[in-house]
Amino acid sequence: MRRSILLVVCLGIAVAAPALPADEPFQFVQITDLHVGGGTDHVQRVVSAIDAINALPMPVAFVLVTGDLVRDNLWDTNAVERITRLLGRLRAPVHVVPGNHDILTDRWAETTNAYVRAFGPLQASFTCHGVVFLTLCDETLRDTRLAAAHPDCDPLGWLEQQLQAAGDQPVIVANHRPCQEDFHNNAFYPGWPKAVRQRWIDLLNRHRVRAEITGHLHRDELQWLGSVPLYVSAPLAGYYGRQGSFRIYSWSDGHLSYRTVYLD
Repeated sequence: MRRSILLVVCLGIAVAAPALPADEPFQFVQITDLHVGGGTDHVQRVVSAIDAINALPMPVAFVLVTGDLVRDNLWDTNAVERITRLLGRLRAPVHVVPGNHDILTDRWAETTNAYVRAFGPLQASFTCHGVVFLTLCDETLRDTRLAAAHPDCDPLGWLEQQLQAAGDQPVIVANHRPCQEDFHNNAFYPGWPKAVRQRWIDLLNRHRVRAEITGHLHRDELQWLGSVPLYVSAPLAGYYGRQGSFRIYSWSDGHLSYRTVYLD
């Protein structure tokens, strides 16, 4: 019988990963920007990644999916069934973060409701090996008008509460969109509003946040938010001629490192 799969997504729940001895090294996997429904080979890329993850020779504590599971069609029950069926093939527990192609500004209620029904709440916490993982939806952080329109979605307030509750435990934060300016096509593009970005960075540095993990940019990047490293992962999706890839993270002695695995 296939192992049962745990699907969790962000909103205020706390879920324990498989019990592991405290303070021992562990590995987890990140996949991001699947965009199922947005490319002719994207489903096959996801299948190939899942097969490769299931075949890894090291134990995988969980798989973290950092957004853009689908391509602007989360209200479609067929799309939801397809992505949940794909993720259900993973042998490790799965934790999901929503992206901007999952939660749509112009269909906010419809897509947030579809997301919560399929995956769970928009913010969540879980603990693995004594490390607290905080996963959240960042859509209202990039646009102050969107935040004003949906005051019930307050990821910064939730993050502050969770960081305080974590106390002396190390914390890793996972979301979809980096707060920093983006640079591509030889030009800079705006990040989050300056005040929001600064509050975010201050929060991460005021507590024991050891790393932030994101996707969205469709390329590998390392940025620094004060003393907190921001790891941006390349996608599974094939836009911009990208070769699909995923990351294997290793936590050891208070440090987070990663390897990249490229799909054939």
